[in-house]
Amino acid sequence: NASTANVDERSIGDGFNTGAYAAYQISGEVEDYFVPVDLDAIIGTPQDCDPTDDRLGLLDPLQALFHASIVKTANGDWLVFGNSAHGSGANQNTPAKVESGFNGFNFTGNPLMVTAVSNFTSNHQYILLTTTGLYVWGQANGVFTNASTAMTQVALPAGISPANIQMIDAGRNASIGSLVLLTKTGEVWVYSNTIGSNVQGDGNMATAGWHQAMLNSTTPLTGMKDVRTAGASAIATDGNIFYTWGSNVFLGNGLPASNKNYATPMIIPTGITLPVKQQDINNETSTAYYLRDAAGKVFVLGANGNGQLGLVNTVNALSWLTITQMNEEPDAPGNQPDVTKPIKKVIWISANNHDSYGPLFNLITEDYRAYSMGDDAGNKSGNPSPTTRNLPTAVTSGGGAQMLEGKMIYVESGGHISILIKDRNDRYGYVGHTVDGSDGCGGCTSSPDEYNFSGPPSTGPVCGNTAFDYGDLDDNYNLGDKASHEILYSQTENPLKLGTVAADSDDGPQFTVTGSGNDALGDDLDGDGGLDDEDAFTGTMPVKTAGSPYTLNVPLTNNTGTAAQLYGFIDWNNNGVFEASETVLQTVPASAT
Repeated sequence: NASTANVDERSIGDGFNTGAYAAYQISGEVEDYFVPVDLDAIIGTPQDCDPTDDRLGLLDPLQALFHASIVKTANGDWLVFGNSAHGSGANQNTPAKVESGFNGFNFTGNPLMVTAVSNFTSNHQYILLTTTGLYVWGQANGVFTNASTAMTQVALPAGISPANIQMIDAGRNASIGSLVLLTKTGEVWVYSNTIGSNVQGDGNMATAGWHQAMLNSTTPLTGMKDVRTAGASAIATDGNIFYTWGSNVFLGNGLPASNKNYATPMIIPTGITLPVKQQDINNETSTAYYLRDAAGKVFVLGANGNGQLGLVNTVNALSWLTITQMNEEPDAPGNQPDVTKPIKKVIWISANNHDSYGPLFNLITEDYRAYSMGDDAGNKSGNPSPTTRNLPTAVTSGGGAQMLEGKMIYVESGGHISILIKDRNDRYGYVGHTVDGSDGCGGCTSSPDEYNFSGPPSTGPVCGNTAFDYGDLDDNYNLGDKASHEILYSQTENPLKLGTVAADSDDGPQFTVTGSGNDALGDDLDGDGGLDDEDAFTGTMPVKTAGSPYTLNVPLTNNTGTAAQLYGFIDWNNNGVFEASETVLQTVPASAT
């Protein structure tokens, strides 16, 4: 209304005798309503961290490149470290939170997803989707030809907002890098560093920018629930039907690899239990495919020159086959020949799609053991001396003398490194070549050939995992010492702590039942991270003088923003019970130290 800026429901016309409504009487009816708005559909929300067996449409909580990694934590933060991972494009020696205004990062909106690619030691490029747009940083031409290594905003497909996006995934081989984008309505878009490449999936249209994956020149690919790329090739599924496109792809129809420039239906594996729960892909020169079905079986297809399909050979699989066997180190002294057994139900799979150098495939079985097969470039397999690398072989410790202990829940395969997550742990295990900050601790792991859990820093629990700090009190006080506190932060970011070092995670209670080992040092010496997290008091405790009060000044930090409670217990009569009279409670105000 040109005549006044103060037009509301009281004026059906303009309230004056001029303007657009001058010919109409000021009369009528106005009704006001509240319209509920789904903000998630407008601005987008991060994917949640609830542990789920169905991984379709979910970005992995770990992503490994050639010399770098991405970690999503349980509180939704994204951490990056390694080659070119700093927001300026410099190497990042320790895990850095992707947060605007810190560590060289500069973006608007809230982070939703991070993915990345690399090509051997080159082209480490990182991609961030926020609630307001898409950003890249790092070395040029991983996928995008960015003019600067610093964070730069790039365009999304026309008409696609962050709120429309279900997931993104980036992959790279020696020549082609690509970013795939899956919308919440099931369409797939592709951005490639090579104009006209087959991975565009649209018939090799020779135009720069985004390309929608198509079934033919007029029909888009729709209804998908997951998409993965290895740079030169991609796979998409709705859980029951599978499509692939790109260079040197296989369809499972008994024919050798060929190029497909449209999304092409694949043969559905015989004996598979649908819908599948997880899919992955790698492509050093030809494509290898991996499916984990609803029954925990793994179906494989395609390139197998490095034994990455786990079929006890290096022959390409032209039709879908299942992995049926696994190797394990015997429970005996020294390094023994591996024993072959039927494979158990598989709960997690990972192929090195973000950097397809040296195809590697890792999996985790229902008893939470990790197994690797394929290439061992950089000692990235976690198994220095397997009987064969063409069969899933349990990762080891002690120079190959025993299987790695603990419950493994996630594993991620990279170009020269791999990352492993134990249940109830606040740090990751690292294996492979250590350079450019790739291990997240400035080279402290010294290129291990078996997973190192003591050197890498605390990140806080990874998305989908939980972590706890247990005590090491004498077992007489609490049978099994089951008291624990959940850890929600990394050690450096924990706002509530005793002493200067916050709690780290423990696999379980740290008590000893009998003997001189029952000394309250179990938690101090558990080895994770090499830090003593029971550091509020050092040396000998003050002596209690009979008849006099006993006072301790407790060093602590409370940056939670609210009051906290400090408890102290001393068993003065040594009867194995903390009685009410032996307990002290103090309120600790916010910001206290």
